[in-house]
Formats: sequence, structure tokens, C-alpha cells
Amino acid sequence: MSTTTATTTTTTAAAVVTSQPMMSVSVPEIKMSAPVKMGRLMANYESMREKLTMLEEIQTAQKKSIDASLLEIRKLKKNVVKLLTKPTKRTKQQTERKPQGFNIPAKLSDEMCVLLNIEKGTIISRTQVTTRLAQYVAENNLKNPLKLKEILPNEALWKILSPEAKAAPFLTHFSMQKYINHHFIKNVVVTSSE
Repeated sequence: MSTTTATTTTTTAAAVVTSQPMMSVSVPEIKMSAPVKMGRLMANYESMREKLTMLEEIQTAQKKSIDASLLEIRKLKKNVVKLLTKPTKRTKQQTERKPQGFNIPAKLSDEMCVLLNIEKGTIISRTQVTTRLAQYVAENNLKNPLKLKEILPNEALWKILSPEAKAAPFLTHFSMQKYINHHFIKNVVVTSSE
């Protein structure tokens, strides 16, 4: 495969790369001059090695960029699938709801109206009464400084509480609710029977 002459050596590239027999692939011949200078060969080798390293770094950066893009695409696909498969909520027409539970307005006793500074015979919900009682406790500084949950009632507050409240070990906003029940006058609905 190689022919030797005085000035040139002809070598097949396949014979240089491997000693195994190649399949029928045509490989161009590389001609080298006989007295090859070692410095020039090393310079070419170094420049090629730098180019290969640079290309490898570029390819690695591109692979990272592609991987990041693929991850973003997967996330977007997942979100799209969620949006498409998520059942849509049917919105009901907002109608004014009838008050229920503690929000049902009731007529207050005259004593409670005096304490809360509202007009006698006022119809008000229990939640509004609770809010106004909390304001009354805060304005008159009736909280126990050691235990802020506890209320230390003054004379006016004792008057509206039921007698059972004095037997309680302590009074809180929550426990106070059962001691003011008698101030809510329930509306009696009369239905006519024909």
C-alpha cells in the first residue's frame, strides 16, 4: 500500500488508522514530503487539538441549551394538558342569599341596645352584636393583662350577662355568647291556617 521513492512516500489513510482490513471504502491518499519537519507537524497538531476542544465546548453548550429547551417544552405540554382536561366550573348567577345561622337579624333587648349605643328595638344579627361587644371591651380596656383572651367585665357588662356568668371561672368572647342569648328576641312567624 505504500510506495517508497527518494523524495515522496505515499500512504493510504486506512493503513495508518488501523491495521484491520477495511471494507471497500475509497480513502484518499495523503502525500507527505520525506523530510517532514517535526515543529511544523506539532504546530498543526496543537491548532487542530485547540479547534477540536473549542468545537467540543460549543457542542456541550448547545446540548445544555437543547436540554433546557426540552425541559421547558415538557412543562408547557403538561400545563396545556392540565388546562384541557380540567373541568370548567359552571358559574351560578349570584343571587342575594338569605341570611342563615348567626347572620339572621333579630330584635335586641333594650338593655343590650343601651350598652351598644344603638336605637332601642333595633334588629341586628348576632355577628354584628359580637363585633360591637368586642369594640366595647377594647374601648373600656376590659381584657385581663395577663391572659388577653379573658375579659374582666365592668358593671354595665355584668348587667347584660345572665346570672350563670358569675359562676364561670373566666369569661371570653366565645363563652360570653351563651350568656347574652336572652337578649335576642326571636321573631315568631305566624302562618295563617285556612
